[in-house]
This record gives sequence, C-alpha cells and structure tokens, in this order.
Amino acid sequence: MKNLCLNIAFLTMVYMTPSLAVTNALWSHLDHADALNHHGVETEFIQKGGERVLNLTQAEEGRYAWVFIPAPVEGWGLDHANFIEAEINNSGTRAVEVILWVVPDRGWDAIGKRATIEAGKSLLFKCNLRASFKDGTPKLNPHRINKVEVMFSKAPVGASIQVKGLSSSGTVPEWVMPEGRMTVPNMETRKYAAGKRVRYQLLEHRNTDIYSVLYLPKTWTRHGKYPVIVEFPGNIYYTGSVYSSGRPEQCAIGYGMSKHEEVIWVSVPFVDYDLNENVESGFGNADDTADYTVKLVNELVDSFGGDKDNVVITGFSRGALACGYIGRRNDVIASLWKGFHPCQHYDGDGWNGADMNGAKERAKRIGKSPVFHTDNERHEALKTMLSEVGADVTFASSGLGAHATAMFLDDRPSTVQLRDWYGNLIQK
Repeated sequence: MKNLCLNIAFLTMVYMTPSLAVTNALWSHLDHADALNHHGVETEFIQKGGERVLNLTQAEEGRYAWVFIPAPVEGWGLDHANFIEAEINNSGTRAVEVILWVVPDRGWDAIGKRATIEAGKSLLFKCNLRASFKDGTPKLNPHRINKVEVMFSKAPVGASIQVKGLSSSGTVPEWVMPEGRMTVPNMETRKYAAGKRVRYQLLEHRNTDIYSVLYLPKTWTRHGKYPVIVEFPGNIYYTGSVYSSGRPEQCAIGYGMSKHEEVIWVSVPFVDYDLNENVESGFGNADDTADYTVKLVNELVDSFGGDKDNVVITGFSRGALACGYIGRRNDVIASLWKGFHPCQHYDGDGWNGADMNGAKERAKRIGKSPVFHTDNERHEALKTMLSEVGADVTFASSGLGAHATAMFLDDRPSTVQLRDWYGNLIQK
C-alpha cells in the first residue's frame, strides 16, 4: 500500500571493493543453510576466499522473496552495537532490488536498507540500530532483534546474489528503554491461557492454514466477562521504511489502546475459503473475511466470556479500510461493533475496490457507534462522508511521521486520547 509518510532511517549504502572487514559475524552459530527460514528462494552457504558466503537465488515468481538469518537462542548481544551490515553482490545478469532488514519482535519496528544493485556490482548495506521515526521515537530495541532478513523485491526467477560479511559494527552507549513504552506479547503456538497470545483456529479451519491470534487478559477466567477488540492487519508491503508482513501476528493497536483495561484482543486475518490460508495481500474474499469475523466474534462471546455489547473494531492501513469495507459489509457484521478505530487509511479512499460510493452506503451502518480516527484528519472526503451520516467522530494526529503503529505503544497525547475514548466507550 502507499506509504503515507516515508522515513529515512539514517542508513548508509556505498559501492564496495571486494574486501570487507568482518567485526562480529552474525551467522557463526549456524552450521548450514538448512537452519535458515526462507520463502521463494534457494539458499546455500559456500566458502569463498576464506570467508563464508550465502548464495541466494530467486526460485519462484512473487513480488517478495526472502531468507531469515535467526538470532542464536541467547541473542546477539547488540546492546552497544551501532550497525548491522553486509556486503551484497549481484551475481546475476540483471539489476536487482534488494532489502536488508533487521527485525525485532515484541511489537518493535524493523529497520531496513533498500537499494538496486547493478549486475556484477557489490554494495554495502548498513542499518543503524539506533534509527528513529521522524518524531524521535526509537524504531527498535536492540535487545529484541531476533533475525536479519535478506529480501528480493520484484526480482525475476533466477536472480542471484551473494551475501557476505553479515556482522555488527560500531560502538555506542547502552540502549535505554523509553519510559512508558509497552511491548507486545509474541504469538505462541500453544493452548490459549490467561496472559498469553496464541495462534488460534476455529474448529472448522483446524485442517487449514487459516488462523487468528488471540490474547486473553491476565485476569481471564472462563466465567468472566470481557470487552473485545478485533484488529485487522496492514497489507504485505516492504519498502525499506515500512515492514508490513500482512499477517495478524504483527498487529499491535489493540494491545496499546487497551493499556488500562482487561480485554480480549484478537488479531483477525483476511481469508479466502477456497485457498484455505490467510491472505497477506488484499481483502481475500471479502465476504469470506466478513463471515469468518462474525463466526470468530461469536465464538469469543460464547466460549471465552467476550461481552457482545462491548466489541470494538480497529485496524492499520489495509486494516483501517477493513473497519468499513469488511466491518460494515452487511447488517450482520455491522451490528457487532460498539465503536470503530481506523488508523492511516479509511474505507472510501479507493484502495483495492474500497471506493467512495460503496463506502457511503456502508457508512449508513455506523449508526450511533462512535468513530475514532488516528492520522486521517487531513482527508476532507472522509469528514464529509461521516458528517453526512451524522457519525460521532473524533480525529487525532499521532505525530509519528511514518506508516507504522509504534505510536500506540507509548503515552503520547493522541494515544492517551484514544485510550480515554475507548475506556469511556466500554463503560457506557
């Protein structure tokens, strides 16, 4: 999706001579390429000039293809490191676009460097681990880096690169956690439990790859009653300044907006029942996605103590559009919501069929449910549409200056305003 505000994260790229001094190698704990997680590429470790080199070849058609280099169990110990870097050589016959990503967990954002490498040339990709958004918010916590990712972007089948010198470099003072910053629980593959965030499947989808991500509050008991936040993720989208996997485990808004409340938070995929898997790009089959969402909410109400009178829908980017395009698709799903919170995009902005004419019809189903928009205040067409249906709407600007959700995990004014709005809403 279109990045609303690109951020340049102080990353450096220079043309290289063949030599590169390795300071702290980041793949020395791996014995062979079989330990790498990869998608759409073939991988092989070789020795070249006395140095370990990772060969990557695009093996399947697709907009993105990648390999993950996982951190060792004990982590990489990057508390004082300034950069992660690698020399990447284009060993093919055509120019290729490559992104080097440093990827953390627990809701932190990734840092990436994107560049086009001409055939036969090498570039040094260098990622600043202390990079921040435009407002100064740190992008990642060096303690939480769990992988480095090398990605082809829009490369043809057969494109090939060689990666060497993957290492950390530079020394800076020890990283300090910003005061009040929340960390999102990682998804676990285990049975649901209080205080855990788990991969969850409806019974009818147990033999498929369709899943949501379910978080139960620390106080949860089967006989309790809890508000529910339903969140849709952004689209798969990688630009160097935006790392969006399109998968529900990357959601973060619901956890941040409910900071002071004990709620059930579920991150919901886009689905196409014919594919039997979550859909990372687009709305999937929109009717299937709406049907899945209704069934999931009903199960949370019937089996987990979800309060049917306190269900709120939220989403980022593609997920923001889904608050209307999916969430108000018909009377049945529209009746679920006590409130709506879209962030950065809105139903009616034209993306992927969500045009204004259709959005105006869907907006009639808002009824008396309040709406809170984050970072959508500049869209006059949106304001006009909501005014025409008499919506109770609040706009807030996060000031983050990037297409991301990091603002919901700190105590900035817009997030405090959202939390107050949400807290008051579920108390009514």
